[in-house]
Amino acid sequence: MPIQDAVWPRPAVRKLCAYFVMHAGESLIRDRIIDDLWPGSDPDAARGSLKTVLSLMRKIIDRDMPTPEGYLEVSGETYMLCGADSDVAVFERLIRVALTTYTGLDAPPVSDELLTALERYGPLLPEYAREPWVIETGERLRDEYLRGCIYVAEARLDIGQTTDAERWATRAVETAVWSEDAYQIIMRAQARRGETELALHTAQACQKALERELRVQLSPLTLWLIERLRAGEAI
Repeated sequence: MPIQDAVWPRPAVRKLCAYFVMHAGESLIRDRIIDDLWPGSDPDAARGSLKTVLSLMRKIIDRDMPTPEGYLEVSGETYMLCGADSDVAVFERLIRVALTTYTGLDAPPVSDELLTALERYGPLLPEYAREPWVIETGERLRDEYLRGCIYVAEARLDIGQTTDAERWATRAVETAVWSEDAYQIIMRAQARRGETELALHTAQACQKALERELRVQLSPLTLWLIERLRAGEAI
């Protein structure tokens, strides 16, 4: 059950709890926690702050989260929030399973859980968006989201759902405008609907994006797709 904002006695307690939830199931060494949450502080003062904030946090989770999901395991200078995985861990696992298990298959399956996770994707902990520990994880999740969108787009294209394939590939482009794989899926989807001119326009957009963002030219595969489009051949 979510803990209401009014319950937190001070912002540092809420921040520490968010940190542990994001790293649920991970063993966290005290010095890492201090480096992430009290960077540049005096080591002794930081250890004292952690001890105080941790004590306050444990009182809250013991009271408002009495299930195993709220249990903090402490072993020496190592801490771990036990119980259910964090949303971050679930998100990454769903994408990893899809990519490692089904990539390369004809019409690879797309689970409802994966679709839901991708649909719910958004900024990670916006209130702490400038924190290095959030930025690092956020960048990793963005890359996983990109891979997930491309996976779904290819799966949809394989079964002839060109509109849905284009939608998911467009999400990938919106996340990483330099994603040539995503542009290729959009081109194929448009071409298979008979929208050849639109597909060629997509190729031009891809070329401009690659030149602007990465200072590179189109790959041989994209050039081959363009040649086939201009020749009126299927892609």
